[in-house]
Amino acid sequence: MVQRTFEDWVGDLLREACPGDGLSLDVGCGTGRPARYFNNTVVGIDIDRSVRPAVAGTADVLPFKDGRFSFAASFQSYLFVQDVDGAFAELNRVLEQGGTAIISINKWYYLKRERRTHDGTVHVLSHGAWIRAFERQGFEHLLVRVPPRYMGPLAPVLNWASRHFGPYNIYKIRKVQHVGKGRSGT
Repeated sequence: MVQRTFEDWVGDLLREACPGDGLSLDVGCGTGRPARYFNNTVVGIDIDRSVRPAVAGTADVLPFKDGRFSFAASFQSYLFVQDVDGAFAELNRVLEQGGTAIISINKWYYLKRERRTHDGTVHVLSHGAWIRAFERQGFEHLLVRVPPRYMGPLAPVLNWASRHFGPYNIYKIRKVQHVGKGRSGT
């Protein structure tokens, strides 16, 4: 049984979802490793200055102009924001109308462990609660095609188990309406 690397799997997901034009935002970019899988120019933002992001900042106060990005992605970052609704309102503000995002959030049973090891905020929400948070801020939840991680004779069973019992929920959302009064950043 062959298991593809996490990076290869994420790369397929990003290549499929990211448009070939416009500008993309990587929220909580860390060292920026996924940037090579985007189909357009990527701006990374992270609260941790030691990883040398393009922009130092937080998801709940994005220092960008309204409608600046056609696509955004975030892997395991939104669970650490202080205000989930405020952070998704900011994402809505900086995405252009119809812009999409791929958001990965640890599943609740993995988050319980994270809560024990992290001193700050860790939001342990159900799958449905995350979807309702997106929808409250003007996003439509879309089905995401999750690329297979396994190859070989047992692949169908292992890929099904990975999607249902693996550590992450992957969400694809699209901005369908503007919410709140946006601030204009840089």
